[in-house]
Amino acid sequence: MGRLSNLVFIERLVNSAGYERFSKFCIKAFSAVTLVAVLLKYMQHQPGGTILLIIGMGGLGMFAYLSSFRQPKVSYQTSPHMTGAQRFFTSKGLANFMCKLDGYGTSLGLIGLLFKLNHWPGGTKMLYLVVPTLLIVGILHLVKYLLTRDLRPTNYKE
Repeated sequence: MGRLSNLVFIERLVNSAGYERFSKFCIKAFSAVTLVAVLLKYMQHQPGGTILLIIGMGGLGMFAYLSSFRQPKVSYQTSPHMTGAQRFFTSKGLANFMCKLDGYGTSLGLIGLLFKLNHWPGGTKMLYLVVPTLLIVGILHLVKYLLTRDLRPTNYKE
């Protein structure tokens, strides 16, 4: 299999019907493992906390990376009265770009935090890269929300 066919396989898998329920379950499980790991490692000073921290945060990072392959769900009603900024922020290209940046940034942030918590080299550099990236993505999401909040269909549930 070539690289392109692997990416198509991942996109099909992540956008399939059963993946959403599976990922919600796994994210809850990995979050619980991470919480137990933090309690064991930093409250009880147990040696197994490090291994559980790697499993929990590594799993969360994996699902954050896979979320970058999801197709954005929000659809807007186009109107001739839309401003240029509204058309830009409702474009499919920007939605896909922001989805990718969210997934990559969150996964790298979780792995960087894992490195930082375990005092491994490289954690600080990863966080220096991730924090401004996620700040920019957050500002883009805020601007998109403010510009497009009146364009959503009335039956849209968030």
